[in-house]
Amino acid sequence: MKPRHSLLLTLPALAACGPAPDVPVAVTSRAPNATFACIAPRLERLPLRYDTRPTPDGWRMDLLVFAGPPAGWYRNGTIEHSDGTVLYAPDGATLGIFPERLSEEIAPILRRCTGR
Repeated sequence: MKPRHSLLLTLPALAACGPAPDVPVAVTSRAPNATFACIAPRLERLPLRYDTRPTPDGWRMDLLVFAGPPAGWYRNGTIEHSDGTVLYAPDGATLGIFPERLSEEIAPILRRCTGR
């Protein structure tokens, strides 16, 4: 009987070691600075770079992917914070240059950092 109890105690402990679920972080503000501070470090883990510039209502990030020499970096989409809303718009002209998995990796970041 004793080994059975230890197994029951071990299973929840092992479940806690798995990857964190895709749940929104505690976003207390939809302010441009708070949202940017959440999104930017997570984007740095992806194979891209971004250029950010202010807009009247927030900011805009142009996402760039490296296509290889001699072509270099291509604009692959935009993330924009405007009036408390964050949207990702992939660039249709360069959609085939980089795998679509990039869009699949950006979506959870935006869900997590916008609290939606």
